Amino acid sequence: MVDHPEWPAGHYGLVRSDDPDFVWEGKPLIDPLFRMTRAQIKRILGKDNDPFGKILTDFKKFSAHAESMEKKFVVDPCIGYLLVKASLKAGFRESDGRFMFWLCHHMAMRMKRSK
Repeated sequence: MVDHPEWPAGHYGLVRSDDPDFVWEGKPLIDPLFRMTRAQIKRILGKDNDPFGKILTDFKKFSAHAESMEKKFVVDPCIGYLLVKASLKAGFRESDGRFMFWLCHHMAMRMKRSK
């Protein structure tokens, strides 16, 4: 998070030893719909529970961020394997859907807990 030509302020990294294997441009965001069923999502969005569309707006912002990060996570197979292996150990399940959505949410939650 220091200002440096290779490490601009506001960037976050997933580091194994001393250099980051993966870099987030900006803070990872929380998925407001994480592990909700389709029925739960329909209930929230279909009623006046969310009159200003905050949940939907937050999800669109999260989704756009996760999709932009997905393109930056194309790595060599060894690093990719280690990331997936660590993610499975940390709780990723196939039913969680898109891996990058889970990873961005997971990293945001870890950062939130560490404050």
